[in-house]
Amino acid sequence: MWQRRRMQSCWDVWQEHFEDPSVITFMMAPWPNNVLGPLSGFNAYGRANLHPASPLPKGGSGMLAVAIGRYLEAHGGTILVNKPVTQLIIENGKCVGAECADGSQYRAEKAVFSTVHIKLLPSLAPKELWGKEFLEGVNSYHIGPADGLNVHFALKGPLQYKKEDGSIITPFQSTTLSNPERGVRYEVELALGEVNIEDPVLHAVFQTAFDPSRAPKGMHVLRVLARAPYNLKDGGWKHWDDIKEQVADANLKALQRRAYNFTDDLILDWFICTPPDFFAMNASQYEGCNFGGYAWPSQAGAMRPVPGWAEYRMPIPGLYQTGGTTHPGFGVTSAPGRNAAQIMLRDLGINFNDLLAKNEKT
Repeated sequence: MWQRRRMQSCWDVWQEHFEDPSVITFMMAPWPNNVLGPLSGFNAYGRANLHPASPLPKGGSGMLAVAIGRYLEAHGGTILVNKPVTQLIIENGKCVGAECADGSQYRAEKAVFSTVHIKLLPSLAPKELWGKEFLEGVNSYHIGPADGLNVHFALKGPLQYKKEDGSIITPFQSTTLSNPERGVRYEVELALGEVNIEDPVLHAVFQTAFDPSRAPKGMHVLRVLARAPYNLKDGGWKHWDDIKEQVADANLKALQRRAYNFTDDLILDWFICTPPDFFAMNASQYEGCNFGGYAWPSQAGAMRPVPGWAEYRMPIPGLYQTGGTTHPGFGVTSAPGRNAAQIMLRDLGINFNDLLAKNEKT
């Protein structure tokens, strides 16, 4: 039975097991993702597992990077910022370092680790070094929708919803997915490069509901996400500058229809980020996508990022790839880095478990 469900689509599994459309809507939220595709049925219940817990470090997810940075520095590591890599240093066919935009070069004693997005990595070395099959695999790597249009609000008070019994709740996260059919149409809109302003699918993250340290006392911050295409049907990515205010206003009104106290006078200020904005700020968010590309069966496991190159070694000796474009994919898990480190250490003749045991003793 479970073998069959894995081969089915999420939609087929939900239709078979649930009668109430609100339950299916819940299973879709916050983002309908490949719900009609075959082989997606294995993830039909995945969203329900994620809803109860969404852990974040105090102060926001950025504090996790700060903590890791402090740990590295305390153990002799050096972190350099504002040093975008423009090319890899290749000697005798092997990657031995990297050159940055300011002309500075950094050479590696043993290996070079990359988290550069797989779509951008081939541009850092001569084309012939990668090989035809690898480049074809990179070319066919599918990014999927962007993180979308994000609107960040500074509020005078909390965001509140009124339940049917009249009681008030202040959730950490909420979604404006109207019904299952809207979720299916939403996926089609993303594929076609369309933006729906009549019934937008939004995910509101109210950080200060559980972490008041993220705003001055008595104040709050709210982030409203709407996944959207990078290239719009009319005008491509450049058209975002023309429509972002209109889309952001429509998204605000959609949330105001649901959150009874979310009136205009609750808002102190707001700013908008479009998919091109994200890409311009951070090249790792290729085309505005913050999760490295879809983890569909065609680019998951042994297919991620490129068939034949899923074990973190790249075609250029001495170069290893990790990050969200590698297995097991996006998310704050540290799994890609741990996996890649084990492969590198194995190649260097170092036993990973022995190294862990040594660190535990010291």
